[in-house]
Amino acid sequence: MLGFNMVPDFSLGWISRRVLASVVWGLIFLIPVYRYAPLTKGAILGILPWLSSILWVLPRVKGAGFLGMDLGIGTPIWTLFFGVFWGVCGMWMLVKLKQVP
Repeated sequence: MLGFNMVPDFSLGWISRRVLASVVWGLIFLIPVYRYAPLTKGAILGILPWLSSILWVLPRVKGAGFLGMDLGIGTPIWTLFFGVFWGVCGMWMLVKLKQVP
């Protein structure tokens, strides 16, 4: 769909790199901005890993061309969608966890 051709190999090394990256990027939720608008904060903070991915990781590390376009024309769109989705879900979970007595 939208020309996205990025298939993971689901090996232990692949999974462990994603878990470590998620922990590191998850620390950005500790930044004290947008305290009263958590979903906005999640969406904005979800864009940071996306920018890192399309501007550094995909073109430089993976050799996937400008904005990762060698993986398909939809790569920037889908990675943005999932980045924002990750940010909003992460903030939603943090808000819910704070409400637990």
